Amino acid sequence: MRRALAVGLCCVLVLVIGATPASAHGQHLSADAQYADNGTVVIESLFTATGGFLVLHADDGGEPGEPIGHSPTEYGYETGLTVNVSDETWQAWNGSRTVWAVLHLDDGDGEFDPADDEPVPAFGGSAKQSFAVDKRAAGPASVVASGFGSQPTSGSVTIERVALGHEGWVVVRTDRDGEPGAVVGRTALAAGVHENVSVTLDQSSYRNQDSRFGLWATVAERGSPVMIDGAPVASDFTVRKAANTTGADATTTATATSTRSTAGTSEASATEGSGFGFVVGILAIAGTAALALVRRRRR
Repeated sequence: MRRALAVGLCCVLVLVIGATPASAHGQHLSADAQYADNGTVVIESLFTATGGFLVLHADDGGEPGEPIGHSPTEYGYETGLTVNVSDETWQAWNGSRTVWAVLHLDDGDGEFDPADDEPVPAFGGSAKQSFAVDKRAAGPASVVASGFGSQPTSGSVTIERVALGHEGWVVVRTDRDGEPGAVVGRTALAAGVHENVSVTLDQSSYRNQDSRFGLWATVAERGSPVMIDGAPVASDFTVRKAANTTGADATTTATATSTRSTAGTSEASATEGSGFGFVVGILAIAGTAALALVRRRRR
């Protein structure tokens, strides 16, 4: 009886593993609302365990519709990627539209074909993200707060990429219930695209924060926050204080960890969703029970 139960539990273990596609593990992408002037769209970050294509789709009733642009991707992490909307689509673009960024597999020929290159599976659906893109002649406005990994600082944070159509600022704000809060730092910038912009944090606010806390990077032009559809152009990230340090001498570590669900709709990594935790729980329970029964049988 015990042997039969152990075998049954092992079968459950195998079935759970077999039911999880290898390509569903570790897929993730992130993008936020932005202005574009020439059809170039910025994707904050992605991780793919398969490689393939990053594809922009039009919105079709709250789901990805027809493809409107694509770029090849390779296995691993990438941040601050750009994908071009097709010329025909961009010429007809007016105002703000919802765009979907979706990871697609490559069938092996190196050429994107929506009929053959399917969306990459992830727990709960596919690896995809919706966000707003608005067209304006004055130039782009977007921000990528932080890439993957950590960056040592001394009372400041580094914003990976900022694009402005006019002179203005990148503004760092506290996180207030998943939205940008009070200003805790800013750096003036000329119009154009800037990388690795350092922003000094207000030390009084910094000292009052927990050891790990969320921040937002936003952009402002001509004295006003840049907004799309009533929401700021923004990117969130998390910082962690170094041990036993406070104030201006503190060292913080900025990471790619998000403080909220990215603006729009996201279905992403198997390592981040509840589906992954459910699978791990089943694997742990089944494996432990099976091993315990086998060991008891041997005694």
